[in-house]
Amino acid sequence: MVHGEEYAIIGSTTGAHVIRLDDCSERAFLQQAPASAVHRDFKTYRGYLYCVSGEGFDARLRTYDLSGLPDTVQEVWSSNPDSVSRALCMFVDTARARLYLGTVTGNTTGTHSIAVYSLARPEAPSFLCYVDDFTFTHGIYVRNDTAWCSNGWGGYAILDMSRLPGVAAI
Repeated sequence: MVHGEEYAIIGSTTGAHVIRLDDCSERAFLQQAPASAVHRDFKTYRGYLYCVSGEGFDARLRTYDLSGLPDTVQEVWSSNPDSVSRALCMFVDTARARLYLGTVTGNTTGTHSIAVYSLARPEAPSFLCYVDDFTFTHGIYVRNDTAWCSNGWGGYAILDMSRLPGVAAI
């Protein structure tokens, strides 16, 4: 909901489409690398849109300001590809103002199960820590400092996120 209007964010192989729901009109198209990705994820928090892709080497975590809708959507922040070049999924814990990225890869930092960011400044997420208790986080949900993670062939994990950066399995 932006300025009393509802919008949908729909991913395609080339980026994100911002659609106003009352008339189904595309209000913005956010082209993102790579141009042929099939794994994209989008979340919103306090008027900002966060985008990731699980493919490519320059997909990055990107933040967009939605306050200009219905006319414009402006990119306001992008991760350094050395720290986040791609991520498979993400979740925003609105109660704790944290962003969780699953299966995150940086060009120089390697691949990590989860990367946790603070959204104290929602326009520019700040890195808190990595969680590497398992591999390939395909889905994550966080509530009351408990993270439920689907880890592909590794099964499921439940993590206590209250003690960041020293995260422990429950």
